[in-house]
Amino acid sequence: MIAVRYYNQLARLFSGPVASELGSRQRCRFIDYIIQQSGYARMIVKGTTLGQMFDDIYWRLWQHYRCEYIYKNALARKILLGRHSLNTSTLLTEFRTNTSKADLVIVNGTSSVYEIKTELDSLDRLNSQIASYLRVFDKIYVVTHESQIVKVEREISPEIGLFLLTNRYSLKKIREATSNALNVDPSSIFSCLRQNEYCQIVRSEFGYVPDVPNTLIYTECKKLFSTLSPETAHRQMVEVLRNRSHSSFLQSFIKAVPNSLKLLCLAQKFTSLQRNSFLSALQVEYKLN
Repeated sequence: MIAVRYYNQLARLFSGPVASELGSRQRCRFIDYIIQQSGYARMIVKGTTLGQMFDDIYWRLWQHYRCEYIYKNALARKILLGRHSLNTSTLLTEFRTNTSKADLVIVNGTSSVYEIKTELDSLDRLNSQIASYLRVFDKIYVVTHESQIVKVEREISPEIGLFLLTNRYSLKKIREATSNALNVDPSSIFSCLRQNEYCQIVRSEFGYVPDVPNTLIYTECKKLFSTLSPETAHRQMVEVLRNRSHSSFLQSFIKAVPNSLKLLCLAQKFTSLQRNSFLSALQVEYKLN
């Protein structure tokens, strides 16, 4: 058996640093450490590959410790990969907006943000987070657990959508989000973008980028960007964020990784060599050193 106190450590296996090390070295000492410390080593059946082990740990977390990664991965699998396409959609995690970091954003023909509130979470910051998202995104959703649903419904206004991650690992839509694209704040959108992205939009809308020293480019571009209509600013944001995806090589890679690792690999910026190395590591029988 795994002691309850170790589940939060097992959850740390589904992280960028672990994926990065596997992609670079095909081995990760942190995995070995957590497997030993948690007692999970005693449960490994001979012949189990690293990929199969990730899937097994994921489902143990689902049963005993539904952390944020469980919710994010469910959203990635059931909404991005289940309803949309990597050809037309981009998934972004930990996307900074004003004073908040959006748990998960999906950009296709529009923008949708998903704020996750697990059964382990407090709702203290929910209102401020939603206020931040309303300045940037078209559709805002809260994704939560059955034990939180009544409290969440009391906290959020009717235009905010609501999903429930059920005990059967399905996403149940409690209510649809109302479109907010005409109410966004262009200056807040600007602050979410990279320099090459806001310069691209400014050039597209105004025909030029201010010819100023690099130290002033942010300020001068923001002045122009802030004069855009909410609808135009949002539409242009959607276009540039969609370009952050590299769908031409993502599809076959994401299809090949275990279900438990879909979100992790969508969020990780692997090179071609690292993707191949990562897949090779998953196919090898896991043995503690």
